[in-house]
Amino acid sequence: MKIRQKLFFLILGITVPILIVSGIFSYIVAQEEITSDILSELNSIATIEKSWVSESIDRNFERHDAITSRTQLRLSIANYLEYPNEQDWNKIHKILHDAKIAIPDIKEIHFLDSDGKVLFSTEDDYLGRDFLESPLFQNAHYKKIVQTSTANHNNSVLNISGPLRLDETFLGVILVEINFDLINKIISEPLSFGKSGELILAKKNENGDAQIISPLLFANYTQIIIPKENIQDPIIQSVMQHQNTFTDSVSYNGNLVLSVTRYIPETDWGLTIIFDKEQAMMPLIKIQYTILFSVILIIAFAIFTSLYISNSVSMPIKNLQKATREIAKGNLRENIYVSGDDEISSLAKDVNTMQKELEKVQKQLVIEERLSTIGELSSRLSHDIRTPLSVIKMAVDLLRKTNKELDKNQIRKLDQIDKSSSKIQYLVENVLDFVRTRAPKYQKVSLLEIIKNLKQFVQIPENIKIILPEKDFQITCDPNQIEIVLENLLTNSIEALGEIGGTITININEENEYAIILVQDSGPGIPEEIISEIFDPLFTTKIEGTGLGLASCKSIVESHNGTLTVSNNPTTFKIKLPKNPQT
Repeated sequence: MKIRQKLFFLILGITVPILIVSGIFSYIVAQEEITSDILSELNSIATIEKSWVSESIDRNFERHDAITSRTQLRLSIANYLEYPNEQDWNKIHKILHDAKIAIPDIKEIHFLDSDGKVLFSTEDDYLGRDFLESPLFQNAHYKKIVQTSTANHNNSVLNISGPLRLDETFLGVILVEINFDLINKIISEPLSFGKSGELILAKKNENGDAQIISPLLFANYTQIIIPKENIQDPIIQSVMQHQNTFTDSVSYNGNLVLSVTRYIPETDWGLTIIFDKEQAMMPLIKIQYTILFSVILIIAFAIFTSLYISNSVSMPIKNLQKATREIAKGNLRENIYVSGDDEISSLAKDVNTMQKELEKVQKQLVIEERLSTIGELSSRLSHDIRTPLSVIKMAVDLLRKTNKELDKNQIRKLDQIDKSSSKIQYLVENVLDFVRTRAPKYQKVSLLEIIKNLKQFVQIPENIKIILPEKDFQITCDPNQIEIVLENLLTNSIEALGEIGGTITININEENEYAIILVQDSGPGIPEEIISEIFDPLFTTKIEGTGLGLASCKSIVESHNGTLTVSNNPTTFKIKLPKNPQT
């Protein structure tokens, strides 16, 4: 299997499972977050609704207290119970009717005597009715109690009963019927999280089952009783005084719901808030589609990316293979173009660098082979050439001294012979200086003294001015070799200035542990296209040059652990030598 295919299947094999797992995980997390948020909101609403119901009951307790606290009512009932008379009868009826009119939410007010019979009432039909067996009478001797009627909720009432006493004497029970609509109004308000939410009030009946006493949104009647055996039902839990949250409960209409429960101790009621789970999880459907779309989109992107990456990897490798084959054939000019900044592009750059280095090495080997040949040849011919040159120069000198009658033409020809002989000798010495490898003979010398000695060996034309440095310091070097370098650089500067003339400035200074020598001329400068090659052996722009002068200078400086560089504008050769080299 090729790298492209391996990468393609590898990326898909990693991406697709991660996407599926992350999608499932995101769905579960979203479900938990939605459930947690809704339950948190349900809890908040349940707490608020419980508070409102409790406050409403407390207000009705206060209304009951407002009736039982009337001194005239208690005195009149006490007198009537002891001595029945029409005057007290009328007073009592008036007080009860006035209280009913004063408090609009009160439907009827009844007084039950110690036998549980209705003795006084704002509704004549209630007179004489027996409540002896009713909890509204039996449980109201010492405290106020709350009960709802068992009629349908269109005519339901909230019954609040409590003792009527004069000092410590129990006179009877005041039973107040209040419109249940007050409670219904509180619990029937639309809940903030949608139409699928519902608040349910329930109480225990005589069998201990949970009887719903609040109007229901999803039922036509409210006489719904939930058996106490359904212990997991949140409504049963609420009347059992448990305050819990349920994530998978079933409501009275058979739907799966989220629910919370609260217990209202003032009334012994249970309060339950439910929210349809299917409605609650509606955002998950959008999340499902979003995840599915994202998975498809990312898989498509992964396929495109895997193809792109596999191609971006395989194609450069193919180029590298092609380049290495060309290198193996000896073609060192075949460059590899790979864009980017990754490992493969770095490898391609390294291969290109290797090609250039190999090309340089190849050129260097050719040069070294040529230099070796030149060295061998120069060593053989140096003696043979020097001897005839010495004879020629001596003969020219002898002719000049012995023959005083030479004409101008003969003198010119003798000068040409002498000059040509000197040039041949210079070229031979230049070659020998380059091919001879001599270690520096270090000694402590004055740099300024070396520079001043140059005038003895270099002929300076009248149109060229030499500016020497003013300061001086000592360095450790081979003075003869450094003199050769400076002589060569000074000669090159003179030749660069030519007939035009100009100024050559030599400066010396210190830079930490190094001595810096600058040879600067006011000539036209070195062409930029060849400035990087002037130190190469055998490179020259002179018709009569060997191309070994600057190469020899660089070799000598480097043997001193220094550097020789050149720059333009103006042309400046910089020699950097350690002042105290490790010898």
